Amino acid sequence: MRHGKAKGNAAKDPLTEEGIQQAKQLASFLNTKIVDKEIQLITSPFYRAFQTAEEIGITMNLGIKNEVLLVERNLGDITGLSDEERLKRIEEQFEHTEMSFPGGESNLDVTLRIKKFLDQPYLNDGSVKIIVSHRITLSLLLQEFGQKSAYETFLTMTNPDVYHIETMPDGSIQIEHIWGVQT
Repeated sequence: MRHGKAKGNAAKDPLTEEGIQQAKQLASFLNTKIVDKEIQLITSPFYRAFQTAEEIGITMNLGIKNEVLLVERNLGDITGLSDEERLKRIEEQFEHTEMSFPGGESNLDVTLRIKKFLDQPYLNDGSVKIIVSHRITLSLLLQEFGQKSAYETFLTMTNPDVYHIETMPDGSIQIEHIWGVQT
């Protein structure tokens, strides 16, 4: 899931008041969706994601695992770029995953981070995972599971947003966008 609405994109930026309310709504939503199952709550340590996870943890009585591999892509130096130019360059970077802004990560770097996360032994214990992260990171994670292009997901992902990923008995992966349906 993507965190609630935040005051900015820096690691220490908190949720807005609206974002805090969204996190509480997410917590209630998940509390009705996930019943009688063992759950792990895993979050990016960036404050806006942690605050979202914290509300979920309080409502569902869950501990929180911080996972640095889930942080948002470091865009690097985007000084002087208009929003339009920045988005155009980000689109190009989804097409050419090795490209990056000066001093920043590429989407390939983030994808490699995601693969390292997915290889973590604690993910294979059979429990349900609630993962709280960020727009680009989640778009690339969903693509790893077979979701449409990461760029399409990036364009349509909202604050907050929730996707359900399930491994079916035949080994196939099913991805369902479940937050937009409920709000």
